[in-house]
Amino acid sequence: MMEPKTCYSTFLTLKLITFLLLNFTLRKLSAYENYYSRDDFPHDFIFGAATTAYQVEGAANEDGRTPSIWDTFAHDVFEGTENGNVACDGYHKGPVNPKGLEYYNNLINELISNGSRNSFKKKSFGINHAYSINIHSISFPFTGIQPHVTLHNFDLPQVLEDEYGGWVSRKIIRDFTNYADVCFREFGDRVLYWTTINEPNVFAIGGYDLGATPPRRCSPPFCHSTGNKGNSTIEPYLAVHNILLSHSSAARLYRRKYKENQHGFVGISIFTFGCHPITNTERDRVACQRVYDHMVGWIMEPLVRGDYPISMKRNAGSRIPAFTSRESKQIKGVIHYYNINVTDNPDALNNNLRDYNMDIAAVLYFELFSNEEIAVTPWKLVEELNKLKLLYGNPPLFIYENGQRTNSNSSLQDVTRVNYLYGYIGAVLDALRDGSNIKGYFVWSFMDVFELLDGYESSFGLYYVDRNDPELKRYPKLSAKWYNKFLKGGRTSIVGDLQQLNKDPSHCSLQNRGDSTTEPYLAVHHILLSRSSAVRLYRRKYKDKQHGFIGIAVCSSGLIPANDTDEDRAATQRARARIPTFSDRESAQLKGSCDFIGMIFYNNLNVTDNSVALKRNLRDYGADMAAQLTFAQALFSNEEYPVTPWTLREELNIMKTLYGNPPIFIYENGQRTQRNSSLQDVTRVEYLHGYIGAVLDSIRDGSNIKGYFGWSFMDVFELLDGYNASFGLYYVDRDDPKLKRYPKLSAEWYGNFLKGGKTSVVGAIELEKDPSSVSVGHLCHIH
Repeated sequence: MMEPKTCYSTFLTLKLITFLLLNFTLRKLSAYENYYSRDDFPHDFIFGAATTAYQVEGAANEDGRTPSIWDTFAHDVFEGTENGNVACDGYHKGPVNPKGLEYYNNLINELISNGSRNSFKKKSFGINHAYSINIHSISFPFTGIQPHVTLHNFDLPQVLEDEYGGWVSRKIIRDFTNYADVCFREFGDRVLYWTTINEPNVFAIGGYDLGATPPRRCSPPFCHSTGNKGNSTIEPYLAVHNILLSHSSAARLYRRKYKENQHGFVGISIFTFGCHPITNTERDRVACQRVYDHMVGWIMEPLVRGDYPISMKRNAGSRIPAFTSRESKQIKGVIHYYNINVTDNPDALNNNLRDYNMDIAAVLYFELFSNEEIAVTPWKLVEELNKLKLLYGNPPLFIYENGQRTNSNSSLQDVTRVNYLYGYIGAVLDALRDGSNIKGYFVWSFMDVFELLDGYESSFGLYYVDRNDPELKRYPKLSAKWYNKFLKGGRTSIVGDLQQLNKDPSHCSLQNRGDSTTEPYLAVHHILLSRSSAVRLYRRKYKDKQHGFIGIAVCSSGLIPANDTDEDRAATQRARARIPTFSDRESAQLKGSCDFIGMIFYNNLNVTDNSVALKRNLRDYGADMAAQLTFAQALFSNEEYPVTPWTLREELNIMKTLYGNPPIFIYENGQRTQRNSSLQDVTRVEYLHGYIGAVLDSIRDGSNIKGYFGWSFMDVFELLDGYNASFGLYYVDRDDPKLKRYPKLSAEWYGNFLKGGKTSVVGAIELEKDPSSVSVGHLCHIH
């Protein structure tokens, strides 16, 4: 008799999290170079959208519901109402309660409505929902669609965590199997696809090594949070071991009791990624494979071959549990959002005290805690799907999560989400044509939800949820309309679709206050007139006695044509233009009203021509520029800026040439690092050394520069990043009631420079031996 396998399907959830904001070019992806439609996919291929229990349901204290580890995490980490107590009120307005079923079905019908076409069938649309079962109100009212259900998504009952440690105890296997039994019994007549546990690899790393996600277990020095119990050296391995055994037990139960009558399938969701060696060396290529073993092979190898990857067992040794022969036979039987850059770090294995991350023996570069948009690199998904096909026997795959992150309350006109979905759905089509056994694709997320790491600060939804409305009203975004058009079978291209969808006037700013087509210009117009009036007042009443000067600070960036073409060079010049219209009297008052210009310079912009934007009837400031701007480093991020001082020199020369060489103070210029990173901020020293050198070069070029102020004197509350990013020369200990300050290496370097010493970046590293401090009077610029 053939040995049964645990996994009938392996579910791939796509989570591309990256730290660079890139623009995807059509030529990177073959499906991008042509129109494609829903009809290009197999007839039985499922498209859908995803939600999870804690992130949408709310009703935290109703019908006997008790806290989960996610409840505890959210209340500990986020402030005030920034939790899932109400979320999207899906318990009353969603699929888990008959009271909200009509409302929820109306949204689904709106998303997949086919107008006059009759070929689209509702059953070909799926909803992937992670459930938390409440025996007091057990219901599952999905009708006419194909539900895909996840049993555990970071939300183990807190009582089990308190009683025996949750997933680090083998007792969890029995309790999870009993829980799965209830779900199979009650819902199995309506559910064909069951995911046991979502992202066990991410859950274990975040929750049991770093302590950054539920249940926040870790041990020093590996913790990313404080005051947590746990053991980072063994518990990530132990948690995944028990998760795999629990999955296997639930799968065997389903096969034994329910398979014959319900004909369903059981799988597990795995977080995957694109792995990119930092350098094209054998060491980094091997390191990349080692990272893949530790992240993906950690789950896939036991499911396919019955044991952990050799590289994991070699590096972790006795700290990684072993399967018995019986367990190995029972266990044999995916999620991708972003790319990871990898470099080899073999010295990590020389440490006696190691956690999961050190066992990898590689340095990983990626941005997790950010609300920045995710880079659009669909070819990496094609590579990942091909790798799974070759390494693990081409298992059936469902892409259960794939979506674009934007800032909360940004705009209903989420063009970047449309770009993202277009690219990755095209990548799925390419992978299907390559022979990958992909069965379905689900957008994350159906509506804006309470995100695990960002709370309500970021958004992935096709539908906007107005959290200022007591009824939490939903509004379709541009992406929902694009997805609707695609699902109805229309052939699609990104340029044509956006031009057509942009004609819809409903896609304005979310709060419906203001006019993006006129108000940016009107605001600047009034700002200029106001400062002109203030200048005249100062000169009339105070100048003779106070002998002061008045200027204005302008934010400037290095502007670089993305391509060496006439179109992009012209677009770069358009990006620099500021041409308001004034009356003759206003014009006369404005001219000569600046004693000096204050310049703010941090980063570069890459510019490419977008003349087609001028063909739109409804345009804002960005469309009027007819250029596409891409920051060299993402704006809403705590990633470090590239050091390119020559672009500041170019910008100063442009100011000199175009505007009569006015007196200039550089009032803000500094390097961004992650908060609480290190007092040895070498990258900030390199940044300051480079840009102060650029100022010197510009002075030698003849620019009339009067001063330079580094941003910032100490770590402050940043406009875009709050306390998540740091620019300061002095570190502020926010855990200290007195907010004690400590000088960083950059403060010592700046102090040495201000004292008149000759300086170089190489010599600056030796400054850590010099305990001397810096005079506050020399460093402080107050806004």
